[in-house]
Amino acid sequence: MAVAFGVGANVTPATGTSFGISITVSGTNPVLLLTTGMNGNPGATPTVTWSLGGSLSLIKGGNYTTGYFGYIFALAAPAAGAGTVNVSWPTSQPYVGYAAVFSGADQTTPCPVADGVGQFFTTDSSPITMTPANLTANDASFGSAVGTTNTTPLGVAQTDAYLTTTVPKFQVGYSLGTTALSSSHTVAF
Repeated sequence: MAVAFGVGANVTPATGTSFGISITVSGTNPVLLLTTGMNGNPGATPTVTWSLGGSLSLIKGGNYTTGYFGYIFALAAPAAGAGTVNVSWPTSQPYVGYAAVFSGADQTTPCPVADGVGQFFTTDSSPITMTPANLTANDASFGSAVGTTNTTPLGVAQTDAYLTTTVPKFQVGYSLGTTALSSSHTVAF
């Protein structure tokens, strides 16, 4: 079965120590993903939970030297239904977030940590191209990037899912099969 994009939802950029994104999990063999970007040090890796049960695991995360942080989390085989992805961290920061559901995913390890890629730059860059390891024609890639205040995001090729120019500037996208993801910002996964 090939992985397919189902639905996505975002939170309006704001400042604080937590947020929630309402989303409905459905489809055969779903995976729930959350990506977030922050303009500052959250004080610890965010904690991410699914209101219908379970915690999302960190797949990739890190920071850019001036304090832009980005993370991607996943939950294999999440409970189906309408619920909320809840995200919290200890230190108030400007944040943005996006949740997505894909179907047709491996129900044990849909997002192998070892296959994830990330790049960090000291300045915004021409498009960064990244390809997770071990992709097949039945897979999908999901990525995000958070950038500085001096450049407008160009989007994540190959399919843009969400884009905002509010600080922290943030872009989210996905591709199906073996196609690489491209991004224009400094912290990209």
